[in-house]
Amino acid sequence: MAESSDRKLTHLHLIAAALVVGFIILVLIIFMSRPSAMRMPPESKAQISVQIQTLHAEKIPLTIKSYGLVQPLTRTSLVSRVSGVVEFVADEFREGGSFTKGQLLVALEKDDYLIELSIAEAQVAEAQSRWQNEKALAIEAKADWERSGRTGKAPALALREPQLKAAEAALKSAEAAVKRAQLNLQRTEIHAPFDGRVLSHNIGLAQVVGVNTVLADVFSTEAAEIKLPIKSQDYAYLDLPLAASSQKDKTAPKVIFHSQLGSEQTWQGRLVRASGAIDETSRQLYVVARIERPFTAQAEQARPLKVGEYLTAEIEGKTLDGVLVIPNSAIYQGSYVYTHVDGKVQRKTVTLGWSNETHAVVSQGLEFGDELVLTPLGRVTSGTLVKVSDEAKSPNMEAEGGSQKSLSKEGAQS
Repeated sequence: MAESSDRKLTHLHLIAAALVVGFIILVLIIFMSRPSAMRMPPESKAQISVQIQTLHAEKIPLTIKSYGLVQPLTRTSLVSRVSGVVEFVADEFREGGSFTKGQLLVALEKDDYLIELSIAEAQVAEAQSRWQNEKALAIEAKADWERSGRTGKAPALALREPQLKAAEAALKSAEAAVKRAQLNLQRTEIHAPFDGRVLSHNIGLAQVVGVNTVLADVFSTEAAEIKLPIKSQDYAYLDLPLAASSQKDKTAPKVIFHSQLGSEQTWQGRLVRASGAIDETSRQLYVVARIERPFTAQAEQARPLKVGEYLTAEIEGKTLDGVLVIPNSAIYQGSYVYTHVDGKVQRKTVTLGWSNETHAVVSQGLEFGDELVLTPLGRVTSGTLVKVSDEAKSPNMEAEGGSQKSLSKEGAQS
């Protein structure tokens, strides 16, 4: 009887525990399944601030860059036309020295040539006397023939014509010998053929020189010429001279030269001619620019140029009108840019017609009125939300003067 009561009590405890657990589960289900309000995510806002530039048609004067070495317009070797001992050398006739046209640079001893001249003059006197004598004899022979009463034309020998011609030829030969002696005497003095400077000299006092001995290498200070390589793709942007012109031709393209030897210097020249063929090795065309009197100090320059000095050149090119010009910093991988459209960025592929180290002319891919994004974005997708900065233009663009920018193009590189 007691055991039956215990079993009933245990059974009641189990039922009570099950009810408690069921109640707890029911409460949890009701709590977790209560209705809640649906909330939409807040609308996205632009996080990137950009600067833009509205594209307009521009007029661009182009500049083509190149380089070259300074060479004198005239460079020559002074040689001795006669032999002799050097008895005079001008102080200016030293390496680097300057001289003026007509200045006496070198003189040789004259004694031998004075003697030759005296001998030649004596021979002239003797030949002239012989010619006068033969002339008198010819006149007398003609008179004798006429007095003889013989008819017909007198023989040349009877009239002494051969002897007269021989005497006349001897006189001319003697006179030519005098001129040659005088010329050799003049050649003992070497005068400057132009205003110039000495590159190198090879003689000194008391030195014996022979005929055609090189005395010095000299060059004219009248002008310098610089040979400039031009890439084939730049031909269309350069007004090449069809014929040789001079520095004074105001229609020839201007060239500004820069030197880094010491402090920076600049010189102005003009294109004077273009080579008639393209170089077979480099496939480049060469043009020649000239600078007037660059080897002498002038008011506008602190120092003269040096032969062989390396110069960079900025050649005046054609002017492009009605083109789109954008900064290179806005171009990605040389092929695309970002534009701003209704608060979003759009990626556009572009084709460049002309470019330099700072700007490029766009031939395809953009239109007038497009808003170019100037702020570097890296790699973003089209449609990314952006907000325009208070500054509509980049400060760099404003500083460049708007539409009147000058573009330059690197020429052939070494």
